[in-house]
Amino acid sequence: MLLAIGCALIFPFSNFFAEWHYFNGVMALDGFFIGLIPYFFFMLRKPDLMLNKKLLRILLLSSILFLAYLIWALNSGKAIYILLKDLRPLLHLIEMFMLYELAKNSAFTIRWNIIKRFAFLASVSNIIWFLLGFMAFFQFEDLYAQNNSNRYLDLSTYFSLYFILHYQYLKSQHAILSRGSKWAFMLSIISILLTNSRVLFLATIICVGVLRTNNFKSKFRFLFWGACLILIFVQFSALIGQQRVLDSIDSDSFSTQLLERFSPALVLISQMSVQELFFGYGLGIFFEIPWFEYRGLNVMNVSVDSAYLTHFVKQGLLGILFLIAAIRYLSFCTIRKLSIVFSIFWLIQFIVEASLFQNIIYGASFYLFLMLKLENTEYVREIS
Repeated sequence: MLLAIGCALIFPFSNFFAEWHYFNGVMALDGFFIGLIPYFFFMLRKPDLMLNKKLLRILLLSSILFLAYLIWALNSGKAIYILLKDLRPLLHLIEMFMLYELAKNSAFTIRWNIIKRFAFLASVSNIIWFLLGFMAFFQFEDLYAQNNSNRYLDLSTYFSLYFILHYQYLKSQHAILSRGSKWAFMLSIISILLTNSRVLFLATIICVGVLRTNNFKSKFRFLFWGACLILIFVQFSALIGQQRVLDSIDSDSFSTQLLERFSPALVLISQMSVQELFFGYGLGIFFEIPWFEYRGLNVMNVSVDSAYLTHFVKQGLLGILFLIAAIRYLSFCTIRKLSIVFSIFWLIQFIVEASLFQNIIYGASFYLFLMLKLENTEYVREIS
């Protein structure tokens, strides 16, 4: 299991390399979970099995929801291969449920040192893949990848992000962390910086603020360092020539960028009936993304750059309820404050990212799995 996580953090799972690890809704890491199925069913036979009833209820209700929509779509004459991509969010929930129950019902434990080393591995691999892309080591046919080779994001980015928040929680609890942990933390910040994602960066800063501000002095310190990090982010964007970030400093330009990204969904929403506002258009509804044409891609895409808009178009208000339930999976840990912070992050990130259709979810779920296996997760005192 730990070997599989390590490999997932090393190999490139960026969208730039999608042809290596993604095909029609099926992802390379699905093979890992297929391999886990026999052991998972064997585990279910244990007399002392402990299942999380809340997660199980969420999964059962989500399965019923998606099954109903699947039957509806098939009866409408839609081909099953078209619907596979729309089943991706449910498949992610099933895989996360397997991970968490395996963590809860297996005997082994890990120490903070393991998580620290994985965080180091995740961030270093991101830096390496970024540098290889920046130096044009890879030749992409996709024009978007060519024009954005000066940024990098994949599932290990979200592993780094969760490590940053976990680290900050431990610091807020006055844990004594080694120099190695501090290095892993600094490299994880660089990993987030390399994404050149404005909302992800700001959401991370907001979550750190929730963890570290409990008095006037801590709030002042947070505002100072937060401002410094934002300035570094803007300067880094200027250095690598990311004009879209510099343009977004102007509120009108930022609003225009968001409207362009959301317009394929907003057009469909404007045409909804009252019934469709509640139930959505169903599975198999794709969004027309005109600017995909210059990339040589199919202009009909399974999602837009917003989980809320994507799921609302497909499942109406039921889709928004599904997203809120899915956040429970993405924030599942035994530390209440961290669980709240993870939830805040996804509530923000879902504004600009249809995350449940992407493999980045694995980065978060792998980290949560390790947290569930961590000894003494409420308070870690590292002395080595």
